[in-house]
Amino acid sequence: MGVLASGSSFVDDEEYMKKAKEELGATIFDMETAAIAQIADKNNIPLKVVKVVSDVIGKDTTKLEDINKRIENAGKLALTEIL
Repeated sequence: MGVLASGSSFVDDEEYMKKAKEELGATIFDMETAAIAQIADKNNIPLKVVKVVSDVIGKDTTKLEDINKRIENAGKLALTEIL
């Protein structure tokens, strides 16, 4: 569980992440949730978001097998949280 920051660009800068964590309390970043939340709010639609982290800023996460394993684990965590 953590605070989600959502923006218009991919975040891969460790210093930016540290600053956002200090100033906003953000622990994860994405590029989709703010737009979805804005549309839901504008249309008075309740919204809950479950996000699971598959990439870690500052870590070498380019190996396909590692990415696939993280995605698999993320899906399991999300399902557990929802249930």
